[in-house]
Amino acid sequence: MAAGDECSFSDGESIVKLGEVGDHLFVVLSGAVVLRRPGHADKRLEAGSYFGEVGALSGETRVSEAIAEGAVSCVAVPRDALKEVLAGSPEAAWEMLGSLAQRVREA
Repeated sequence: MAAGDECSFSDGESIVKLGEVGDHLFVVLSGAVVLRRPGHADKRLEAGSYFGEVGALSGETRVSEAIAEGAVSCVAVPRDALKEVLAGSPEAAWEMLGSLAQRVREA
């Protein structure tokens, strides 16, 4: 069973919008994504990075906008599939917790 669906975005296209309900985590397969959050410096993510985990886990509204920088390919992992992956892989859950802790320190 696939954990998510592959999706493509062109330069400048919005991947997620500020204020929308978060229901997917996105894994960047190729290209770069710029995260924009009011009051914070832009953050650039490249292949192998992921974003949207807070919204995907909480179901709350997005606090950042994600915009494609050039052509971007991502896997969009829905909340239920993410929960399944994390429940079945303690290592993945710990890695995500570590990433979340780092982001809290940087906020």
